[in-house]
Amino acid sequence: MKKIILFVFVWTSIIYAKHADSPTPGIFGNSENKAIYDETGNVSEISNRNNFTNSTTASCTEVVVAIVFDRYASDISWKIERENGQVVVSGSSYQNSAPDVSENVCLEDGIYTFIINDSYGDGLCCSYGQGSYAVSLNGTALVSGSSFTSSESKSFTIGKASPPPTPLNLVGSDITSNSVRLSWETQGEVTNLTTFDVYHNNEVVKSIKGSKAVTLDGLTPETAYSLSIRAKNVQGDLSEFSNTISITTLKGTDGGFSKEMLDLLKLVNQARAADGKQPLKMNAKLVAAAEFHANDMKNNNFFSHTGSNGSSVSNRVQNQGYSWSRVAENIANGQRTVQEVHNTWMNSSGHRGNILSANYTEIGMARVANLWVQVFARPLSSALSQDNSIAVSKVSRQLKMYPSLLSGDQNQINIVGHNANTVYKVHNMTGRIIHQGKINGNTLEVNLSPGMYLVNFVMDGKTITKRLVKK
Repeated sequence: MKKIILFVFVWTSIIYAKHADSPTPGIFGNSENKAIYDETGNVSEISNRNNFTNSTTASCTEVVVAIVFDRYASDISWKIERENGQVVVSGSSYQNSAPDVSENVCLEDGIYTFIINDSYGDGLCCSYGQGSYAVSLNGTALVSGSSFTSSESKSFTIGKASPPPTPLNLVGSDITSNSVRLSWETQGEVTNLTTFDVYHNNEVVKSIKGSKAVTLDGLTPETAYSLSIRAKNVQGDLSEFSNTISITTLKGTDGGFSKEMLDLLKLVNQARAADGKQPLKMNAKLVAAAEFHANDMKNNNFFSHTGSNGSSVSNRVQNQGYSWSRVAENIANGQRTVQEVHNTWMNSSGHRGNILSANYTEIGMARVANLWVQVFARPLSSALSQDNSIAVSKVSRQLKMYPSLLSGDQNQINIVGHNANTVYKVHNMTGRIIHQGKINGNTLEVNLSPGMYLVNFVMDGKTITKRLVKK
């Protein structure tokens, strides 16, 4: 009888720490993993829960990371990051039966962020148990929490934080009637935890984190402002003031609308011009309706054309005292720039239809956080006429304008096919009238800055629109 001999080899993985003074390495089974990182961001040690240590230096402070799990510990991961984003220690891959975490971590002086994630999105409390977390020093919680959704981040300081960077070379640009863009340089590192305060006459008027530029809006037209910048770290330590600049806002020829909304209006009217439509004009009452709905969605945490009080866009427009014959609305959520939200709307047939519709003559727009609202309308006093479209087409073919492209010192355009009663208006792409009047003879003198313009001719009660470009 043959004998069958079965050899079974059991392979055990042992992971050794890089540091010579690290504790004896443990043998890994199914326990949850912890990673500890050295100053270069490389993993310096890996240990299981029952053998958790971190590399220490001659000067560090020991804190305790304590996590009380709900019934689904496997959903949880966490880490502690330095101010520059470097991970110091982390924990993940827990089993649902895992005991609660209580780990000692030694941290050098500096600013840290504790970040905890729940892959299911229900936090530690309270759907499936009374979980919580805390990072403590000598029994006092530096950060703590329990109820969150997918993630929560909280910052704390060990010892003395690095001084805030000093802002330098403050400059102002893109000045409008109600806004100015500020930018500056710094002496020292800027992190996501650095706050820059904007001062006007020694009072903070705006704050921003982790950036070296900000748009200051809500200013008064034709008003002088004295502005400076000061940095602040999480401990509240303040830097020296930057240089002080003086700016004066422009006259209110742009209606007092923000530069961001004027930029969006420019994109809208460029799209309309390319489609042969007349430009929309910004209307303050429509802006108010848009701002009301954007704030309503943000404050009440919803995204819909129907307001939290059941209102429709027509209700909101009417509540602002605007008498409309046609009205429509576009909304968007999550886009971070004017170009991004415009592209999103233009790539959607319904939203694009509103933007390009000839039914509307005015617009109001607003942004609150990353919630965007466009309100389109035609006032009741200028309801759509019942003009015969064939007659309009005939007049359009009859009237000619050339050249449609001006360059250099050219400022004269030729008009043929008009009559003695024809009047004209030249609009820029924000809808502002640059030139207007009655046509005398066959030429028009138009001194224009480089850009795209629309020229509206009114002849025999019909409006004909031509596009004009100045290079």
